[in-house]
Amino acid sequence: MRGQISIEFILIFSALLMVFAGISMVLYQRGKEDLEEGVRLADARRAATLLVNALNSVYSEGIGARQTVEYWVPPVGFSWENENNRWALRVDLGFDILTFPSLLPAENFLQGRMENSSQRSLHRTTFRYIGPDNLYVSDQILKRA
Repeated sequence: MRGQISIEFILIFSALLMVFAGISMVLYQRGKEDLEEGVRLADARRAATLLVNALNSVYSEGIGARQTVEYWVPPVGFSWENENNRWALRVDLGFDILTFPSLLPAENFLQGRMENSSQRSLHRTTFRYIGPDNLYVSDQILKRA
């Protein structure tokens, strides 16, 4: 009789451990995904703020101004768009779209483009104010993580 009780206890205890392990794995995966999203969002915000601040600085300094910035960026889509008659940096994270407005009026011609990568990468972006209503953006990927 004692042997049977011990075996039943072991089987019930094992079943409970498997249920708890399954629940723990689901919670771990969900937490890991949320954390990765948060890191991507923070990296994208940091990069976008740096880029818009550099653009604003170059525009404020006037013709002949130039500024180069280096930054790490997660796999996102960067694009410049006209928002309320000002240039704004649009960041597409896949799960969210962020917009960072600049001081640069939309009538200024913004040349060049941002390089997009499917993985985390180190970028070097240069902004040059080359003439009236003409600002140039040069972006290159230096390293992929």
